[in-house]
Amino acid sequence: MNTLAHYARLYRAFLRIGLMQEMSFRGNFLIRVGTELLWFVLLCVFYQVIYSKTNSIEGWSKFQYLVLVGTHFIATGVVETFFMPGFGDLAEKVRTGKLDFALAKPVDEQFLLTMQMMDWATFTNVIYGLGMIVYSLVQLDGAPSLVACAVYVVTLLAGVAIFYSLMTMLAVTAVWLIRNQHLYEMWFYVNVFARFPPEIFEGGLGSPLRKVFTFLIPVLVAVAVPAETLSKGLLHPWLTVYSLVSAIVFLALSRWVFRWALRHYRSASS
Repeated sequence: MNTLAHYARLYRAFLRIGLMQEMSFRGNFLIRVGTELLWFVLLCVFYQVIYSKTNSIEGWSKFQYLVLVGTHFIATGVVETFFMPGFGDLAEKVRTGKLDFALAKPVDEQFLLTMQMMDWATFTNVIYGLGMIVYSLVQLDGAPSLVACAVYVVTLLAGVAIFYSLMTMLAVTAVWLIRNQHLYEMWFYVNVFARFPPEIFEGGLGSPLRKVFTFLIPVLVAVAVPAETLSKGLLHPWLTVYSLVSAIVFLALSRWVFRWALRHYRSASS
């Protein structure tokens, strides 16, 4: 319990320092917030154009699909705010030898390296996503049940855990590659698939992609499962269980990969 309290106090300090750093350059912060808003608006216009031509895409009505898009904004907003800055800085620490100082500190290395830095400007994506979901649910017939809301929160957290795990395994390749920017950016390319309903991936090319991004790299369940539960109800309970199991497995796998990478790290002083 004392250990958990220690890490909670340490993380609160990280949050406070990160916010102070952002407010030191308020002009840059406001520009980035505006950029995120512009991207959000452009996506809204894009989906409005699509649904002006059809009422449904593979069983997803306009507002059901907007719940999915809003959920994607929340999940990626959390990852990009609280984890991505640390992952982006990891390669620089390896290149400059500053990773030695991080490893010497009396705190868990993965906690320190992945959670020390924040990018508060991208947290606005979480707010935009919540707003889109609330608006979409109002337009849909019937409010989701308390059970559906609870399952949504749990599976959304599982989706964030899956994204975090994937980013961890990509980021630690810096131990071997030093400059791994292109490999690290693969997370963005893979993450694009999570923005679409799994049902659209059908046919000779789509079906293999759906299997890969459901069972090998489960990004399709990271967002679609909570969004479907909230907008349609608990239609596929096995997918809910699968998303939770996937999150646990990927967290354990990313932990093992992280520790394995550190064992192969050659200190700047060696």
